[in-house]
Amino acid sequence: MTTVNPFLPKKDFIEVTEYYEPENMGHRGNPLITFIPPLNPEILSKLMRSEVKLIIKKRNEPAHLRIQYLMEFKLLYWPQAHHVDWAWKLWSLICQAYAAHNPARASAAARFHEMRQSLASGKPKTDDVACFLDSEWCAVLIGTPGCSKSSTSRALLDRVGPGLFYHPAHGIFQVLSVRVQASKNATGKGLALQIFHALAAYARKTGHYFPYSGKKPPSTLPELEDVIVELAQALNLGALVVDELQHLFRGSGAMDHEAMKFLTGLVNRLRRPVVLIATWQCLDLLTLEGRIMRRALSPVLAYFRKMANDGIWVQFFALLLLKQYVRKPTKDETGALRERLYHHCQGIHDVAIKLWVIAQMEAIADESEELTPALLDRIGEMHVPLLAPWIGHLQRGVPENNPTIYDAEPVDFDKYLESLRAQTLIRAGRVRAAGRLAGVDPLVAYQVAQGLVAAEVTTDPQAALQVATDAVKASPGTTSAEALQRILKDTKPKGPRPTSSKNPQKRKKVADAFAALAKGDIRRIIFEAVQGQVKPADALREAGYLANILEDVSF
Repeated sequence: MTTVNPFLPKKDFIEVTEYYEPENMGHRGNPLITFIPPLNPEILSKLMRSEVKLIIKKRNEPAHLRIQYLMEFKLLYWPQAHHVDWAWKLWSLICQAYAAHNPARASAAARFHEMRQSLASGKPKTDDVACFLDSEWCAVLIGTPGCSKSSTSRALLDRVGPGLFYHPAHGIFQVLSVRVQASKNATGKGLALQIFHALAAYARKTGHYFPYSGKKPPSTLPELEDVIVELAQALNLGALVVDELQHLFRGSGAMDHEAMKFLTGLVNRLRRPVVLIATWQCLDLLTLEGRIMRRALSPVLAYFRKMANDGIWVQFFALLLLKQYVRKPTKDETGALRERLYHHCQGIHDVAIKLWVIAQMEAIADESEELTPALLDRIGEMHVPLLAPWIGHLQRGVPENNPTIYDAEPVDFDKYLESLRAQTLIRAGRVRAAGRLAGVDPLVAYQVAQGLVAAEVTTDPQAALQVATDAVKASPGTTSAEALQRILKDTKPKGPRPTSSKNPQKRKKVADAFAALAKGDIRRIIFEAVQGQVKPADALREAGYLANILEDVSF
C-alpha cells in the first residue's frame, strides 16, 4: 500500500472517503467506479447540460455590460439524444475497464493459488474477468466540425472527474481522463511525448517517484510507450482522449502509418479506453491501420452530424430565442429569423451560437436593439467566411462527410470574439465619447481605436481609445490612417536586421542575434529559411503560420 507524501498540499487532489451502492452489482466494492453515485442516460442528460441563464432585467443595463453578458453564451452546450447516448456508452466502457482493474479484487497471487486448489479438487473455478481477451478498448467519435464532439466528451469526463482523486482507504490515486490534442503534422513520437507530459503532470501531484521524474523524457518511442503504460496503471487512468486526431494526417504514407502503429500498440498495451475524436478526414487515417480500425468498430463508435432543419433545430432555436440581451427581443412568430440563421450556420451548433452572439453585439452597437433577418444576413456574410469557410460548401449541397470539409477557424475564436467585442464597445460608446474628447475629432479617434484593436495592439477598448486620443492630440489635423500608422510604427517590436555584408564577423553577429530570438519568432523563421535556401512561405507554413485554403487550421 502506498502512502501520501505528508508535505503534498491537499489542494492538489480530491480526497474520496464516501462510496455509493452501484446499480450494477458487478461494480460493488470497486472504489474506481463507486466514487460517484450511479449514472444513467437520464441523469447524464441533465448533468452534462451547460445552461447559461439570462436575467431579463439586465436588458436595460448599459451596452458594455450587455456585451459582456453575451460573451458567456460561448459556454452554452445543449446535449441532444445522440450526444447523451454516446456519453453513456463511453461511461459504460470506462466502467468495464475499471472492473477489469478493480483494486479491491484479490491479488494475482491469491487468485493463482485459488485456481490451483480448484484444479486439484477437480472443480476448476472460473474467473469473473477474462483479462486475456483482446477487448475493444477504443471509443471513436467522428463528425462535422462544430457538432459538439469535444464538448460532449468534456461534458461527461470533466464534470464527473475534474482532477486527481485520492482514495485513502485503499491507498490509491485515480485520474478519470487525460486529454491531449494532436499537434499539426505530429509524428507518433510527438503524440507519445504529449501523452507522457499530460500523465506526468498528474503523477507529480501524487508526491511519488515516477519514471523520468524531473529528468528528460525517454528518447525512443518504445521507451515512451513503456512509461505511458506504467503511469496509466499507477494513476488508475479511466480513459485517454486524443482529440483532433485528423492533425496526424499528412497524406504521406510512411508518417501516417508510423503514427497509427503507435496508437494501435498503445491501445493493446494500455488495456483501458482510448477515445479518438476527429473530423471526417480521419476516416482515411484509420483505414491505414487495420487493427485499430477493427477496434474502432465497437459500440462506442459514433458519427456526429449537423442538425437537420426539422424539429430538433426548432427546439434548439427556441432555446436561443430565450437568450436575447437586446432591448427589443423578437419572438420570431413567422419563423423568418430561424430560417436565416439555419441558412448561415447549416445546423452547426457551434456556428449558430457564435452568430447569435455576434448579431446581438451588432444590434447593441448600432443601437437598433433588434434581431432581424436582414441583420443575420449581414452578419453571416461578414463573419461566416472567417468562422467556418466550409459552411459555403454545405450551402451548395456538398455532403458534410466529404473529407475536404473540416475545421478552418480564425486564430482563436475567443481572441477573435474579444477583438470584436472591443471594436463593438468603441462603436457603441462613440456618441458618449464625443463629449469627452475635447479638442479631438471623435470620429478620427474612434477609427484609430478600432484599428488598434484590429491590429491586436490591445483588446481593451478604453485603452485603445485613450492611445488614439493622445496620438490625435499630439498631431492636430492628422488623418486616422496617418495616426494609426505612426502608433503601429512606434509599437513595432525592435529586432535584428539581416545583412548583405560579406564580413564573416558581422554576419556571425547578425546570425547570433536572430538565434537569440524565440524559436517561434517569425523574424527568426524567415531569416533561417533564407539562410537555408528555403522559401519563407514554406517555412512559415511548416511552423503553422500559413495554411492552404482547404487545410484544417487550428490556431
